[in-house]
Amino acid sequence: MIPPPVAADPSALELGVVAVTISLDTFAAAIALGTHVPRSHWLRLALIFAVVGGVAPLLGITLGTLASGILSSIASGLGILVLAALGGWFLHTAFAGGPETSPQLPGMVGWTRRHLPAVSNPAHGSSELRATGSVVLLAMGLSSDNVLVGLGLGLQGGAPAILGGITAVSVFGATLTGLALGALGMARFGRGAIGMAGVLLLGLALAFLLRWV
Repeated sequence: MIPPPVAADPSALELGVVAVTISLDTFAAAIALGTHVPRSHWLRLALIFAVVGGVAPLLGITLGTLASGILSSIASGLGILVLAALGGWFLHTAFAGGPETSPQLPGMVGWTRRHLPAVSNPAHGSSELRATGSVVLLAMGLSSDNVLVGLGLGLQGGAPAILGGITAVSVFGATLTGLALGALGMARFGRGAIGMAGVLLLGLALAFLLRWV
């Protein structure tokens, strides 16, 4: 017999873990970007990444909450599977890919480097608007997994809207830190961050599973 769905009602600790987990892949990508993007553009990158990164899980939560009403009794189980599958994919990426590999968009770093003239030097063959558009597209790509995390939470019963704000602050700090490490040539931290994100997602999935059963 399938247990009835129960609201996840994430604790403050769980919300913090979600925010940090979502930030870790952006942190890894920022390390790669830090080797190319000048300091004068770091703040803009961090602000755009933070806004998009904070909105993305809320979008996922909304979609998951709507789907949970349709899927009824299996919604919680699907939410657990989403979180566990994403965690497993992060771990696979950390061990199988290079330190600059982005789990949700494997070619993102290469794509970014090809378009970095628009980001690092807007006056060189690119308008400021185009430069900003490139950064927004990059942020949206990096936030695709944030939507999936939110979807998993939504299927569990949702999460408070404050998660968006917490995530935005976490992504902002992670982006600036990653850019600084990248500028110092410390790309090796990228793979570790992706691996840690995978472990945290699997831990969240296990916590929800134990609550569900």
